Amino acid sequence: MKLFVIFCLFLFASCSSIKLSEIPGEYEGKTKDSITHISFLEDGRFSFSQQNGEVTRSCEGNWKMQSKNTIIFLCEDGNIIECVLSSSYMEPIPRTVVFLSKDKIKIGRAKLRKVKK
Repeated sequence: MKLFVIFCLFLFASCSSIKLSEIPGEYEGKTKDSITHISFLEDGRFSFSQQNGEVTRSCEGNWKMQSKNTIIFLCEDGNIIECVLSSSYMEPIPRTVVFLSKDKIKIGRAKLRKVKK
């Protein structure tokens, strides 16, 4: 059953295609344990932060399309050590973002919604 659910999620995600112009913006998600925020700029840069209790980790860098509904983001070298150190308390920062719809994304286990301005 678990495999079937994963297959359906993959199938649903692979059917939707995101336009490059729909990516830029701010996305935010909250769970009982954490607050995740990522901002994608039109010039290909991003800013990521995640707070889990007293621990906050963040990085900035560049993003690019990997497939029709997935982008990858790379932290700048100056922030990699911070990401490595903080991963001892939290999961490592995922490097991919899957677009579930034009206003909803998934980073690791966190689901984020586009912030309306």
